[in-house]
Amino acid sequence: MDSDPCSKNVLWSTITAASPDSTFAGVLAGLLIAAVAALLVQWYTEGAPPTIALFGSGVPILALSTYLFTIIGALHYPEKLDDGTPVDSKSPLCNQLWSEWLLATGSLFIGSAVLVCGLGWALVSYADNLAVKLCETNIRNIPIKRIEDGRKFFIRLNAWLSAAVTTAATALLMVTTVVYLTAIDQQGLNREIFGKTWYLLFFVYLFGLYFIGRASYVVFSRTRSARHANKKSCAAYVASDQPVATDNEGMKAGAGPAGPPAPKDPRFARRKELAIRAAQEFAVVILVALGALLAASMTSGQAFNQPRTKNALSHERIEVSPEIVIYVVVLYIIVRAIYVLVMGVIESVSANKDGTATNNEAIPPANAKSVERIRIRYDPGRLRTTTYSVVFLAILGTFFVAVLTQGPLWSFWRIMISLFLGGLYPAVVLAGLSSSVPAAEDARKPKWEKLGWLMFLP
Repeated sequence: MDSDPCSKNVLWSTITAASPDSTFAGVLAGLLIAAVAALLVQWYTEGAPPTIALFGSGVPILALSTYLFTIIGALHYPEKLDDGTPVDSKSPLCNQLWSEWLLATGSLFIGSAVLVCGLGWALVSYADNLAVKLCETNIRNIPIKRIEDGRKFFIRLNAWLSAAVTTAATALLMVTTVVYLTAIDQQGLNREIFGKTWYLLFFVYLFGLYFIGRASYVVFSRTRSARHANKKSCAAYVASDQPVATDNEGMKAGAGPAGPPAPKDPRFARRKELAIRAAQEFAVVILVALGALLAASMTSGQAFNQPRTKNALSHERIEVSPEIVIYVVVLYIIVRAIYVLVMGVIESVSANKDGTATNNEAIPPANAKSVERIRIRYDPGRLRTTTYSVVFLAILGTFFVAVLTQGPLWSFWRIMISLFLGGLYPAVVLAGLSSSVPAAEDARKPKWEKLGWLMFLP
């Protein structure tokens, strides 16, 4: 620690940890390359193209992480800078070091999440192909219930893997961002808005909690639709193998002909839908308020029983006003109301222009081959956009590092760009990974995702 003057504020050396981090990132990149190679050969003949693309997108981002950790580990501090000032947390050299570290760590988290989520996709695809092959051969006369349970196990396993890696990586992104602001002695960075002090650290925790909650909910909802499609496809396969009963064969003794179900009152269904939607919106508002309150507590250090100060030399504590929670809730309600109105108008216009019906069934149609009726047509969600985003992050990070090596940037822009590329952007990518968990094609999607032109939203 004495040889690392840039780590005085955090009592943790980036140079010491850079070498094992570089090795770990290189190993993960090797595993991704091996996974892509395995999917492209006879070992896995029916590998889904989105899964291969997801594995492939993680290679450049892990290569960037390996390179950054390597140059950090090879850094040698001069005793003094060219102008004679000693090297400390305020010097441009330390600022450059921590910016590179934040980007390298965020890239490492993204690469790890890509590997785990890609593995989940491969397991689900394998279970689907295995179900088809078992139904084709049926040598052991395996009951359909056992095939359904086996595929359900892989669907659940994928959900646990995806939820664990996305939420854990997002939480670690919050930690690394806080370490970065503390190391450069900027954890007290704030602005006066509406007469209240808004700390940058507060938004770090607020957005982090939002992404964690969102990832958990999206993974749960998409997995639930996949499990429903599993039952539906197995039932369709069993029905396709049964002979079609005539009216006389289908009626039991004393039973009358089966008539159509009684029509439901559309007004009651509409009121029920509005009541459920209102309850959901109210629950989200409560969660936003609780998240903002928790973020305020974490910013002030009360949640850790370790009050934070504005800088390393000052004893002035960071205090977040409780009224900020009210501002956050009101702002959310306003933005949400505008969003619902705008999306409602756009969706109605889009529906009027395109009146064609779409086939959103999660299983093949009735005229498909009998054994193929057990196959699930999974919805990849935002998998394609996420793969592009991962590669684009590697490109942006490379250009940013190239600019850093040419000289120190203005402090404000360097901090903002570092937080964006090493914190916010990776969090959005992780949200995209959670939205790419295998789900049925008839799974409920947000209105903006149905329109297709707002896919960049988290």
